[in-house]
Order: sequence, then C-alpha cells, then structure tokens
Amino acid sequence: MLRAIFKWSALAFLLLIGVFLALKFFFGLRLERSGAGLRSPIASFKPSPEEHMKAIEKKSEEDRKALA
Repeated sequence: MLRAIFKWSALAFLLLIGVFLALKFFFGLRLERSGAGLRSPIASFKPSPEEHMKAIEKKSEEDRKALA
C-alpha cells in the first residue's frame, strides 16, 4: 500500500515537473517572439557595438586633448 502511494506521488510529481517545463518552454518562445523577454529591458539600455566603439573613440580623443 505504501509503495503504491509512493509510486503514484512520484509519478504525479514528475508529471507536474513536465507540465511546468512545457509551459515554461511554450511561454518562453512566445515572449522571445514578441520581444518581451526578461532580457529586453536590460538590452534596450545597452548601446549597439557601433555606438560603443564611437564612445570609446570619443573618450580617447578627449583624453589625448586633456594630456596635450
């Protein structure tokens, strides 16, 4: 009797984990497609690589002028 309870509770737990992972995968894909993922607010503040390089060049020019 106890083994049967343990078996069914283990199966229910595994099923619950499977459903959770399936929902996470499904909604994760929908969020990525809509552009509303967890990383999107942070990514919106990051400069593009071109802007980053321009900022570095501008800073280095300002440093050279300050040293001269």
